[in-house]
Amino acid sequence: MRIFLIFLVLGIAYADHHAAPNAKVQKELDAIADRWRAAYEVGDFAAMADLYEPDTWLMTRNRPAKKSRDAVLQYFEQSRAVGGKAEIVFDQESLIVDPPYAFKTAHWWLEVEGSGGQLITDQGRSFVVFKQGSDGRWRIWRDMDNNTPDVQPRELSRNDAP
Repeated sequence: MRIFLIFLVLGIAYADHHAAPNAKVQKELDAIADRWRAAYEVGDFAAMADLYEPDTWLMTRNRPAKKSRDAVLQYFEQSRAVGGKAEIVFDQESLIVDPPYAFKTAHWWLEVEGSGGQLITDQGRSFVVFKQGSDGRWRIWRDMDNNTPDVQPRELSRNDAP
């Protein structure tokens, strides 16, 4: 009985410490995703700069990690050089907030119009770690994405909000 009570108390303490994020934090993290998407879609990489910690990492499939805000922004700028119009959608799967960090997993879908007018599509899953700075603002600290067979292609619509 004592062991059961110990596990019960530990479980309650863990659950309480790792509770669902409050509405304010959820709104702040959603705003980062919205600002990121809007900037990426129009190719405004200067607007993306404040969304990242200076020591951020970007880890994408089949590429070496980018290990600074400048390297990450340069990567996105080069990736968008293939064409004009872009649309990206994120659907959150999970979010755990444990200040000063927050951990978000999401499905994503991407369409980019190539320079020859062809439509380039991609999809996968991302794992993003946000870090709350000394100024109280949340920023992207680590970002990893991959392709995964359980995220299927779909037609995108600007009505699909993350």
